[in-house]
Amino acid sequence: MIREINPSDKKNWMGCLKKVGFYDFYHTPDYMDVCAYQNVQVVLVFIESSYGYAAIPFYIKKINQSFDQVEYFDISSSYGYSGLIVSNDSENLLDDAIEQLRNYCISKNIISVFLRFHPLHQLSLEFLDNHLEVLQIGKTVSMDLLETSHKQKVHYRSGIKYNISKAKKKNIICEVVNWEEYIDDFIRIYYQTMTRVKAAPYYFFPREYFYKLFQCQDFDIALLACFLEGEMIGASIFTYCNGIAQFHLSGTRDHAMVLSPTSLTIDTARAWAIEKGAHSLHLGGGLGGTVDQLFRFKSGFSKMEYPFHVLKMIINPEIYYRLSHSKNINPQSSTFFPAYRSNG
Repeated sequence: MIREINPSDKKNWMGCLKKVGFYDFYHTPDYMDVCAYQNVQVVLVFIESSYGYAAIPFYIKKINQSFDQVEYFDISSSYGYSGLIVSNDSENLLDDAIEQLRNYCISKNIISVFLRFHPLHQLSLEFLDNHLEVLQIGKTVSMDLLETSHKQKVHYRSGIKYNISKAKKKNIICEVVNWEEYIDDFIRIYYQTMTRVKAAPYYFFPREYFYKLFQCQDFDIALLACFLEGEMIGASIFTYCNGIAQFHLSGTRDHAMVLSPTSLTIDTARAWAIEKGAHSLHLGGGLGGTVDQLFRFKSGFSKMEYPFHVLKMIINPEIYYRLSHSKNINPQSSTFFPAYRSNG
């Protein structure tokens, strides 16, 4: 059986997540609402099977082209890791969940599905890959907070330890701050950072995103900031939900890069996450999931690395190809998915 739940029905939505067991802040109705852009429908699909439970929060977006006066749509997940979650890793449950999702899509004239899996959620991706297109696009880093504090720090690379020691010697203070007082400073620093690293436009979230994020009630959220002589030189957003703390967004002023304040921030966030009861502090990966300088920095805190996978499903191949060819795009050679939404 499959159920469609809207974010306005928060009690039902959260109840379904709790039945599944594994979920993070990315799966909550508040976060899905925050990330929703114009003209999309926010939905949680909850699947009850004789083999267990499955849930998928996603966005349904209309495709601005129709054939024979029939409207078509596609599905995508939010920024982050909000893909399919299941109550157990049995192949029977995965098979049933994918089949029910496919039937749901057919009934809604949905042409394609793109989902990002949560790296910490254990799924039989080999099984899925035999039936669908599952791609590993990078790796992420996570810290095991169930280890002793001493053992956690043993995993720190020497460069990370040096950065933390240097920051403390320079009297840099890192602390949780009142978001309403410092959010505008953070946004400016974050935009400056994204400009410096030449991030894709996708990462330049609108100002309202940050304000809405801190008003969410489905999870805990904190702004950790580093100060040097009263000036905020760097700050990061961390979340906590259902045992998992996440390093969400971060920024450092250009002139403070040499001080590496983010090393001290993550170390401070580790203590914050432990206090919240987290078993993991997930640091994420590089920009776009790549193994880049950002990923290498994060891997200096822990040797625990997890593959980051995405799922691509073409529900209606005929319409998918017609949509792509109508824009002079060859879907077989395009690296963008879905191909018909590519700019060429």
